[in-house]
Amino acid sequence: MTFQRMFSVIIKVLTTPSVWGTCVVVVLFINFASFVQHYHKKPPPVRKAVKKQVAANEAAAEKKEEKPAEGEAASSGEEEKKA
Repeated sequence: MTFQRMFSVIIKVLTTPSVWGTCVVVVLFINFASFVQHYHKKPPPVRKAVKKQVAANEAAAEKKEEKPAEGEAASSGEEEKKA
């Protein structure tokens, strides 16, 4: 079998509709398998009551950070005078 005859047979095989259909099915299957592999379920929505509690806790933490304790304020003032 010569190369030219073998090449013509390969071209005829690759241009048949069954080969094209099979290629399309394989590509779609691989695409679907990739989608399933990388799928992440969305987390459930957070209830409003939980959001309010978290916001209240954050506000309380910010107030504590803004207002230093009395002992800390006095000691920091003494350190500035010494320096």
